Amino acid sequence: MKYLIFNFFLLFVSLHLSAQNYDTRFQISSIDCETKQVCYNVQLMPNGAGSFNLAGQNYRIYYNSALASYLTGESLLPSQYSEFTLVQDVQGANADEIDGPLDFESTLGFLNYAVDLNDVQNGGINLPLNQWTTTTNLCFAVQDEVINSMDSCLELIWAREGLTDAYATAFVEVSRWVSPNFTTNSNGMIYNDLDAEDGEASCLVMNCQPTSITIEDITINESIGSAQIQVCLEAPTTENVTLNLSTSDSTANAPNDYTLVFNAMVTIPLGQTCSTVLIPIINDSINEIGEVFKIILSNPSSNASIGDGYGIITIIDDEEIPTVSIHDVTVNEDSSIASLSICLSGLSSLPTTLMLNTSDSTAISGIDFLGISDLLVSIAAGEQCIVVNANILDNSILESTEFFNVILSNISTNATFGKNTVLVTIIDNDTECQAKAPVISGN
Repeated sequence: MKYLIFNFFLLFVSLHLSAQNYDTRFQISSIDCETKQVCYNVQLMPNGAGSFNLAGQNYRIYYNSALASYLTGESLLPSQYSEFTLVQDVQGANADEIDGPLDFESTLGFLNYAVDLNDVQNGGINLPLNQWTTTTNLCFAVQDEVINSMDSCLELIWAREGLTDAYATAFVEVSRWVSPNFTTNSNGMIYNDLDAEDGEASCLVMNCQPTSITIEDITINESIGSAQIQVCLEAPTTENVTLNLSTSDSTANAPNDYTLVFNAMVTIPLGQTCSTVLIPIINDSINEIGEVFKIILSNPSSNASIGDGYGIITIIDDEEIPTVSIHDVTVNEDSSIASLSICLSGLSSLPTTLMLNTSDSTAISGIDFLGISDLLVSIAAGEQCIVVNANILDNSILESTEFFNVILSNISTNATFGKNTVLVTIIDNDTECQAKAPVISGN
């Protein structure tokens, strides 16, 4: 009966605490590359459906004592709560030196401290939903191999225990790491072995060596709005990295195709590897081939260097290729010229060239008009129409309405034909009297 009651009590405690479970994480707060001191904020956040008040807890952090020595700790809780109490600070501990069912590799040390969160008025510290609450700032002195190598890191493992023996032996939560500098675990679980697998991904990157900055070439559609430029480091750094970014024209030019940027300040925050810069792209109505402009990086801060400082941004046009059309024309014989308008359906960024010829029909070249042979016609870039004049001959012959053909051919690749053959109609201006008037000659 005694064992049944005790087991029931353990189950009740475990279920109660699981209902008020919370996530934990370490967040780098400062790194001093000169003294090799690294400090972390220990933060808590509810992972349930709402906020709750958390009372007295006993916290343990297991770390690789071969790479770090615990230096200081400071409570960052509101003033109504007491400072945490450091219970133990053990270097190179092994399973025999630690109370409870904890077994882990002998290179791990631990620091064990309690925070008195019991408050008569508030019932413990409140943990707001979806918000990280910082409880403590802890500092370590790390070895050279940690802070000076991109391939090394400080491994930390988090566990929490209650202030009662029953809770300590029944319920231990070890955080799982979700990204560099952050760790979390939403499920309370019993652990009797804290080995390398529990913390092998818990790598807090804190490299103090200069790291290389790169930028990649990208291809975007003209209608995308903005080009997203990723400026990236090969590894996170312990301090913010700053540099300047500028653009330079090539076949694309500012402000017609994109927005000019000159020496814009780019910041890559500590612990992160990339920063995004948005460059507005102009969506015009001009048909054009793929155009490019350049990205140039310069002036990196002392904790980084530029590896690949040039990027090419290719803009793909979204306008359809324009068509060329010409229309029938009707003129009087005494008009002298027939004006032929050759037009594009839309603008092009390149000159549009084609060949123009005329051919006889009922109107005869040399009698009714002056023929045109292999005339090169060019519509300038950014223009939509051009006018070609065909000369009309005003003779004194009484004749019916006549016409001749105008044919377009050999168009450049940046356009196609909509209509390339038309008729020029000539209306005669001679009268019957003029046509039959006698010619008198003699002495």
